[in-house]
Amino acid sequence: MRVIQVIHGVHNSSAGPSYSVERLAHWLAVLGHKSEVLSIAPPPTAWPGRARLRVFGNAVAVRSGVSISLLRECRRLAASQTILHDHSIWRFTNLFPLAVSGDSGARIFCSPRGSFSPWSMANKRWRKWPFWLALQRPALERVHCFHATGEQEAEYIRQLGFTQPIAVIANGVELPAPACVERRNEVLFLGRIAQEKGLDLLLPAWQELAGRFPGWRLRIVGPIDSAHAEAMRALADRLGMQRCEFTGELRGVAKAEAFWRARLFVLPSYSENFGMVVAEALAHGVPVITTTRTPWSDLAATGCGWCVEPELSAVKQAMYTALSLPSSHLESMGLVGRERIRSDYGWDGLARSMFEAYAWVQDGARGVRPACVRVD
Repeated sequence: MRVIQVIHGVHNSSAGPSYSVERLAHWLAVLGHKSEVLSIAPPPTAWPGRARLRVFGNAVAVRSGVSISLLRECRRLAASQTILHDHSIWRFTNLFPLAVSGDSGARIFCSPRGSFSPWSMANKRWRKWPFWLALQRPALERVHCFHATGEQEAEYIRQLGFTQPIAVIANGVELPAPACVERRNEVLFLGRIAQEKGLDLLLPAWQELAGRFPGWRLRIVGPIDSAHAEAMRALADRLGMQRCEFTGELRGVAKAEAFWRARLFVLPSYSENFGMVVAEALAHGVPVITTTRTPWSDLAATGCGWCVEPELSAVKQAMYTALSLPSSHLESMGLVGRERIRSDYGWDGLARSMFEAYAWVQDGARGVRPACVRVD
């Protein structure tokens, strides 16, 4: 079976979708399947996986998000027995199902990548809704199966009225080898500094707690490349934040060292379909505080963190609880989280589950339905 992943861009290797799509395609190739990725230019500086990458378009396509050549290639591929797996929505790239004939041999999957959450659907609704009604929803109605990274995202798909099968399969995480890096009393935030990430909760929470925990510091790691990022840095200045550092974006070894040094990771998001950085933090042995708007509600039950409402008082209370614990207790929680990632989020098993879903849909949804697929 030929499996094609279609994504707007893979040039930013630190972005969650870029990483997870590349790894999924790679592991499908490792398992012996013909696996490719189609994307709009520019190509990444390095492409580590076994899957073939093809980029389309030029600088104009990158800025506009429109690549006629990519849409034509999707239409050509759809003439054969092919899986076309779309990632995210709101881009013209994601409208390729409209170019595929309904009687073609192709089967189309879609991973919304967090775009269906109530927060995301309401954000800039005035701009999204005409596009949704005219183009995006008609394209999604032609999808044969959705992919959700957790039960919460599957519920969002159903709430929008889509009745197609849903493959509920988490993103995978590669367990890093232990590093000779000494832990510090650091609270780490790492990721895009965007509105949905909840820094407007984290910063005032830290401002109220910093005086009680003079041995700790807050480290904000993420690109300062947007008006919101600048606004969050200005908020920190207005609050007179103690021991708070904005370091900019870190990648590769420097990013891994940031995880290994931290004793606590905080992601107070208003909206996440998976929260790759939560899994990365756990993989590096760091306990996590996040919110109920992520699919990590069982952190407390599994003993590796806290999941609270995305409200200032709740985030502050969870941070107070965590910072009050002995470092040895936090280390033990981190080890529990690392073991959880090792046992539950290996890419080989998740890629096998995804292929089972592909094969079942390609076969016309006949035979034994894979355990990962919901039809209710």
